Amino acid sequence: MTWLTPALAGIAAAIAIPSLLLLYFLKLRRRDVEISSTLLWKKAVQDLQANAPFQKLRRNILLLLQLLALAAVLIALAQPQFEGERATRGRHAIIIDRGASMRTLDGIDGDGLPGVTRLEEAKRRAIELVESLREPGILSGFGGDSSADEAMVVAFDNTAEVVQPFTSDRSLLRAAIESIEPSDARSLIDEPLRLVRAQAPRRTRVDERDGGIVELPPDSVGTIHVYSDGGVEGGGEVDLHPEDVIEYVAIGDEDAGNVGITAIDAKRQLRTPEEVSILVGLQSTAMAERTVAVELLIDGVSAAARSVTLPPAEMRSTSDEFGRAQERLSPATGGLEFRIERARGATIEARIADGSGLAPDAFDRDDRAWVVLPGAKRLRLALVTRGNLFLREGLGALPVERVEVFTPEGFAGIRDPFARFDAVVLDGWLPEPPEAAPFGLPQGGWLVFDAVPAGPEGLTDLGATGPTEIVDWFRDHPTLRGLTLSGVSIFEGRPVELPEGGAGTVIASTSEGPAIVALDSARTRVVCVPWSVAESTWGLDPSFIVFLGQAVRYVAEGGPGDALRASRPGDTRIEVLPRGVESAQLVKPDGERLAIPVDPTGRAVVGSLADAGLYALRWDGPPGPADESVDGDARRRFAVSLLDGGESNIRTAATLTIRANEIEGATAGGAAARAPKPVWPWLLVGALAILMVEWYVYNRKVQL
Repeated sequence: MTWLTPALAGIAAAIAIPSLLLLYFLKLRRRDVEISSTLLWKKAVQDLQANAPFQKLRRNILLLLQLLALAAVLIALAQPQFEGERATRGRHAIIIDRGASMRTLDGIDGDGLPGVTRLEEAKRRAIELVESLREPGILSGFGGDSSADEAMVVAFDNTAEVVQPFTSDRSLLRAAIESIEPSDARSLIDEPLRLVRAQAPRRTRVDERDGGIVELPPDSVGTIHVYSDGGVEGGGEVDLHPEDVIEYVAIGDEDAGNVGITAIDAKRQLRTPEEVSILVGLQSTAMAERTVAVELLIDGVSAAARSVTLPPAEMRSTSDEFGRAQERLSPATGGLEFRIERARGATIEARIADGSGLAPDAFDRDDRAWVVLPGAKRLRLALVTRGNLFLREGLGALPVERVEVFTPEGFAGIRDPFARFDAVVLDGWLPEPPEAAPFGLPQGGWLVFDAVPAGPEGLTDLGATGPTEIVDWFRDHPTLRGLTLSGVSIFEGRPVELPEGGAGTVIASTSEGPAIVALDSARTRVVCVPWSVAESTWGLDPSFIVFLGQAVRYVAEGGPGDALRASRPGDTRIEVLPRGVESAQLVKPDGERLAIPVDPTGRAVVGSLADAGLYALRWDGPPGPADESVDGDARRRFAVSLLDGGESNIRTAATLTIRANEIEGATAGGAAARAPKPVWPWLLVGALAILMVEWYVYNRKVQL
């Protein structure tokens, strides 16, 4: 048993007990009254009144009861409590993982009844820790050890937020923990640890030479409690104090297995774009063979279903970055290909179901994935050149409706080229820039070779350089999907410079600078290759033909012709809307609508993508080339799918690695499995009960 405020109780006892006893030392001073009998009078007035000092103290039941009640109150003031298993005293940072894998249902029983999500279990254990913290004492500050423990609450996935700053108020901490909601994003541990370190007490000292204040490194933040299943990334770059203590509370089952969708894509055939190939990638972390059925839905209607058997996952011995041997799970992978005919655009969904009669899936967030497929279209192209054999032959090999070749003088006489063509390919020449054109080109889709489009948001030509080669490229960009450019040599390079804060994206680079740049605005899309293909080895490489096909479709349709770019939960998208649109609405998968501002260039930054599903941007105005018109509004759909092998691996990690230190997981609730038991509330109840007995005895004596 410990006493939180013994000094306060001692001071009160020194005053209250002598005062009570003094009342019983007072001698009665009586007056003479004639009565018929003295028996009843004596019983009625004995020890009930006193107005003179120094009578002899007698044995009295009232005095005993009053002393007992007073003793109970005084002991309660000292705040006794029985110590249970509890957290270390001081400051505590409670970090709770809310990432996708924390939605896992552990404890599914044989009847298929769901258990508790890992996030709910983490919140329960965090509240246990809060209940174990020491609160401020009664009349804190009047004596004794009355300081309280403090704690803060941080929730994290791929971002982190302080839900509750440091406080000793348990009710605020409980409310903050209960308010944490799950997301489908992956979990990164670095940001929450940095947030916690930012709350460390600041230290200063006075400079002995000039008397100025010198800032010292922050002090230790205290004990950091991480509630997670260990499926987190990062932890190696965090700057911690040597005295910071990290406790990893492992949530979940170390043997949990799962099958999930980790990849999905839809591609139209190059020569027959009405034919669509849909690829679905699967991953299994179960230690036994699993058979699942994959169903394909087109615009919400079932179109096909197939089964696939995945082999067992394996444990393999590997070494971490510090050379330490460790056992790691190697998931089993597999996939399916569906082929459909679809000329129109569609939303495509793949979902899996367990075909082996096992218990329901403990983690269903990766059982569905979506892509948005634009409609098929045979493009009409214009090539403006003075005679480039590579471009003539390359465009002629594409499955397009037609390719018309112009000289620069002949093309300049066409008033509205995009009334006849879906995209224009320029070779070594640029048209006269119209007024207010962001890239110095009229509205439309342009593929530019051997020229540098300027304009307010265009590129700056840095001049010719010597031989170089492509060393890096954006493999996920629609124009470069599936391509390898490592063997491309450029005999005469032409680096360019992008304006700061502009709408350009470098999609391939040489050692000298950008080699291929994409420029996007509301009505203009440009892919620029500023150097001459004839002065390189690229024209003889098969990747050049594929690049031409993907690039012209990208600038013509605002997309690759295959599945539109999907996002992952937690991502932020930048969508370019038609000029003149000032605001839009984001329609989330659950139907909730959020207002999205649009800047004057038509760029809309779309966040709040915490959950997987189909999203839509709607606005009042004209639709773009790849948009739809629904009920008088323009609509642009896009998909958000988990597609994360790390989050689909729901096995709870036994250790958490922070700055090369492996922290063993505490699975029994951490350092606060049982809170200390305060005794003072029961003492106050006992004092009240004694006072009631004393009142009853007093009234009985008066009646007698």
